[in-house]
Amino acid sequence: MSSVYLLEERISVSDLITRETIGYRSAIALALATSLGADPVAVSLQLVDILRVTVPPILFQPADAQALTQYISINSNDQGWLTLSITDEGIAAWLRSVNTLSVKLPAIEMPQTFPPYQGRLPLCDRLKLSFPMLIQWTQTRCNYWLERSEMLISQSCKDSHQYDARSTLVSAWTHASPVACHALLHTTIRAVDTLATQKRETTAYLRQGYALCEALYQLDAAITTTMFKNQTLPIQTSLQQTIKAAQKVLALIVTTILEA
Repeated sequence: MSSVYLLEERISVSDLITRETIGYRSAIALALATSLGADPVAVSLQLVDILRVTVPPILFQPADAQALTQYISINSNDQGWLTLSITDEGIAAWLRSVNTLSVKLPAIEMPQTFPPYQGRLPLCDRLKLSFPMLIQWTQTRCNYWLERSEMLISQSCKDSHQYDARSTLVSAWTHASPVACHALLHTTIRAVDTLATQKRETTAYLRQGYALCEALYQLDAAITTTMFKNQTLPIQTSLQQTIKAAQKVLALIVTTILEA
């Protein structure tokens, strides 16, 4: 069980979605225990010991990747499932990495040039917008929020005399963020996972693009400027960085589709 070769195979994971955390779980210990004729809990505990020191980097930027291994909590439950939960610091590092991507959403002036989406689009029906127009609307709202948030965060820093902390707050994340912010973060992470596992599959990309528009719409409906202003500085920055990351990933999805 201590052989490193066990970790060279791709370990399948699934979302472990809760309100409080971002994480994944894997049944790898159960599968290994079956083939070895061993107790799955014992196998999972041994894997936990190995993974805690050998988790590979999974961020965009190498400079941030090494740091992420410090921000993953790896555990096993009483059935032998492995769980990998990302801490607030780990999410902050991930958001910072996504937000370094150099990508800009192009103007979509000709809806007929955009690939058709084979699925239901209830938000488009409700707003009476085509899918490309919904993306444009989402981009506009993101720009509004990012401009407003920068101004409000600067004012909060001034009021609380935290000028020196601005450089670290810009990449902050807190589990105390509003529910709509958590929902947007989950959707953004799921979209990135799709980009990584279903490369250039138009239907999958379109589905994730629509999901991001829907999550951003829900956040926009749930959070007012006054509500944003009344949040603590860490929550303000987590909202800002999550919106920015979602916008970046949406732009990446759309540009990839249009270039295909």
